[in-house]
Amino acid sequence: MKKKRKDFGMVFWMHLVLVLIYYLTPFLFSWKIVILIALFILLQYKFLGDCFLTNLEFQQEDKTFFEHYLNKIGISISKKNIDFIAKYIVPFVLPAIAIIWQVLLRHAPWAF
Repeated sequence: MKKKRKDFGMVFWMHLVLVLIYYLTPFLFSWKIVILIALFILLQYKFLGDCFLTNLEFQQEDKTFFEHYLNKIGISISKKNIDFIAKYIVPFVLPAIAIIWQVLLRHAPWAF
């Protein structure tokens, strides 16, 4: 019998916190660190095919974190669109924002 996955468990909260930190990286960390984090994310997608925490949370289900929880609150978005944004847009946009914010606009990162 297949074990029923529990929504909003420990993995969900850990995933949510890391996603929030990830999207704030251009303002929290040096642009050099943001580039390294983006490279790590790209390597994760290349070698795992998806996010490690998504694989942990959804195991054999063909879902993504955003797809599942946005659909739960009534926002319908396809896995294909989520994957495209997560894999091909965000890892390039966040370092670009960091460089613009820190180098061109001369704002210091809040943390490191």
